[in-house]
Amino acid sequence: MSTEEYDELAAMYALGILEGTDLTAFEEALKPDSTLGELVAKYEAAATEMALSLPTQAASDSLRNKVLQAVEERSPSQPVEAAGFSLAWMPWALAAALAVFCGLSVVKSSHLTKERALLAQETQGLKEKIFRLNGEREQLQGRVNALLQEKADLDIRVASLEKRDPLREIQNVSLTPQAEAPDQHALTALWDPSRRKGVLDLAGLPAPPSDKDYQLWVIPVGSSTPVDGGLLTAAVGGRAVFEAPQGVTEVAALAISLEPKGGSIAARGPIIYVGKM
Repeated sequence: MSTEEYDELAAMYALGILEGTDLTAFEEALKPDSTLGELVAKYEAAATEMALSLPTQAASDSLRNKVLQAVEERSPSQPVEAAGFSLAWMPWALAAALAVFCGLSVVKSSHLTKERALLAQETQGLKEKIFRLNGEREQLQGRVNALLQEKADLDIRVASLEKRDPLREIQNVSLTPQAEAPDQHALTALWDPSRRKGVLDLAGLPAPPSDKDYQLWVIPVGSSTPVDGGLLTAAVGGRAVFEAPQGVTEVAALAISLEPKGGSIAARGPIIYVGKM
């Protein structure tokens, strides 16, 4: 007989449900085998512990009367064990206790399985929520970084503007009359090199002949060729706003010439005023 079969028979023997030839054969094998006896003892102890762990309930009066009546009706020849009651019911009680215990274990295991499934779902939901929150946090962090960079740029610009004194950068230019100037009084111009714009004060400059126009010329740094700065006809007797022609980054001098009506592409008439920056 295999070890598994002996183990099964020992459990049945401990519960009192082994009968017939199997019971006789097992008891014969049990006598000389101390190991098998220890196994049976363990099963009996476990069965007893399970039976005793069940809640007790007092028997009803009707049940107690039926038991007492059954004892009285027994014949004298029938042996009465212990205190007058047969203990043959004990193995069945133990078997019933074991069945109840197993049933409770199955129910408890089923509940635990459901709880584990619910916990797994909750854990997965929390993981997904954490993933979404991490994505939102990264987006917010990107926006914060962009705003911080924008603030830093604005701080630099503000600091630059605070250090800058616009009036200090404005240049006062005096245009000296030349030999053919209609008026020998100097003209004044204000020049802002950062904005590349200026204004001419032409007060006192007489009107040009009817077939002529006053024309402004800008001389770039590093060049002797004047660049057209525009006609001054509309500004005669007042002030004229001008700016550096396209491509001229730095201005070395200003000049005014008397040109044919409508102006010239290149200076052809006499230069009547010159002022260096």
